[in-house]
Amino acid sequence: MAIFNNPYPILNNSSGNFKDVEAEFNCIISNVEFSESKYKIELRAEIINEPILEEMLNNGKIVFAVSLDSKPFYRKVFRSNNNPNTVKIEIDYREISSEFAFELSPRLLTETDMIYKNENADFPMCDYEFNLSARQKLAEHDKIEFVFDRAYKLFDSGPLITISRLPNAQTPQNGTMDIKLDDPFNIIVFVSDKNYDLIKEMNRVNQKSLSTSLSIPVLYHALSAIKDEPDNFRELEWAEALNQTYGVFENLESVDDVLKMTDIILESPLIDLYTYTIKTSD
Repeated sequence: MAIFNNPYPILNNSSGNFKDVEAEFNCIISNVEFSESKYKIELRAEIINEPILEEMLNNGKIVFAVSLDSKPFYRKVFRSNNNPNTVKIEIDYREISSEFAFELSPRLLTETDMIYKNENADFPMCDYEFNLSARQKLAEHDKIEFVFDRAYKLFDSGPLITISRLPNAQTPQNGTMDIKLDDPFNIIVFVSDKNYDLIKEMNRVNQKSLSTSLSIPVLYHALSAIKDEPDNFRELEWAEALNQTYGVFENLESVDDVLKMTDIILESPLIDLYTYTIKTSD
């Protein structure tokens, strides 16, 4: 049955105007990766049972485009280039909020003003010509919601660093914190009751400040220890997870290497740094 909720024929799998010929506009995510500080997403489009739109796409009269939204503020449209059926998206992670969630809206858009007629559209739209402007949609796929997995999923027990509050009246033996590196699952940082609350609040309000005051010294300490005695860490899951991504067992030969690796790891959005526990009295 024809649907006339569009002013001209639009190919849409759920509410379009090509039901009689059972045409479809399908899109899939064909590749996803995070590298070089960028999210990279590749989408492929396929037009089924609609040769007119397929010919227009191959001839450059229409273009495959994907509108990408990431709350609260990011929105951008990416277009196909060398391959008319493929859109490649690259986004610097610093442009995106900490949610790493995306909403993708694939469409086929007109490139220029045109007179459009499609004999495969449902009756009576198949008999009419339509004056269209540039960037009007001729096909639309349902929105695709996508979330990047964060790297803490590599750690079965949770995030990389555990902040542990010492029992009341106890203080760290080494100044403001004690760092435990021999736990199999996490780097554990023991802090006083007062500092525990301050750190937890800082992580909620301003993670960049926390990275400066806590993450840098903790991670530098851990990587320095790995540099000096890598064999002591090969059986620890948190160290092995870092090695799989950053090669920490082989790439730390100097203090300068440790500093550079600290920066690289802390710049990655794939590391979820903190979880919180309360240490009971022994």
